[in-house]
Amino acid sequence: ILIWVFAIIAILFVLIALIVGGATYFAYSKMKDMGLTPEMLGDNPGTAFGKIVEATNADIEFVSSDKEKGIVTFRNKKTGETITVDFESIKAGDLPAGLDPGQNEEDSGEPPAAE
Repeated sequence: ILIWVFAIIAILFVLIALIVGGATYFAYSKMKDMGLTPEMLGDNPGTAFGKIVEATNADIEFVSSDKEKGIVTFRNKKTGETITVDFESIKAGDLPAGLDPGQNEEDSGEPPAAE
């Protein structure tokens, strides 16, 4: 019985390792598809953030990142508006409404009117 218990535990460890390895590979391949590299995340986090926002919001285009000034610039494809965000706001999580794909700028907090 002890051998069966150890065999089941070993199989569970192998399955867990395969799941974690598969998830890691999937995340790495998606980052690679977005043009992100591990070096970019450490050396130029503004560009990495810009590419992530661009990949997650179809209405936003990443324009530039200035590491010295600490700003990232985006363009709204629909309105043509330029959005500039500083690194401190990014760290604090204070992003303009236009950068959040889940937010609707016209949302007033009320349910939509019935037509």
